Amino acid sequence: MKQSERLKAAAVFDNDASGNFERVALGEEVTRMGLGNCGLKAFQLPVPLRLRSLVQKGFNVSVDLEAYYSDAMWDRAVERGWLEPVADLAGLLSTNLLNQMAAGGTNPFSELEEGDALRLQQKFGDRGKRQASRAIGRMRQVEAERELENFRPVIEKLRAHLFPAPAAAE
Repeated sequence: MKQSERLKAAAVFDNDASGNFERVALGEEVTRMGLGNCGLKAFQLPVPLRLRSLVQKGFNVSVDLEAYYSDAMWDRAVERGWLEPVADLAGLLSTNLLNQMAAGGTNPFSELEEGDALRLQQKFGDRGKRQASRAIGRMRQVEAERELENFRPVIEKLRAHLFPAPAAAE
């Protein structure tokens, strides 16, 4: 069987503590079962462009699929009560930010723009995830494509793995 004919699979993991744990666990299980060449590739969600400035400021940003939603969807979620507070705000602070605060520096959350603070201090709960998904499903195609535009780089990586371009004929 040619490499291009082999079945491919992909696993997508959140870029947070639990996602990292599960990604490593899958890799260990694949190795244990001797399936290293089975065509499965694990993908960790990269930090979306919208959140990169927060990472650069020293925040530990958890990246799940909802992190890719537009600011408009996050605003809708606030208006409709789809969000819940993040329980461990200290976990969002890097050691550097914690040290700065301990040395008398300002609270890094107080210096954030409203949209950035929202994305750090709130999250989509299970109900909110369902509601957002339904809202996108009810959108016209143009609106849905606009809402899901930030997902394009992730989708392209998956597409390239699952459906590689055929090698050029010589």
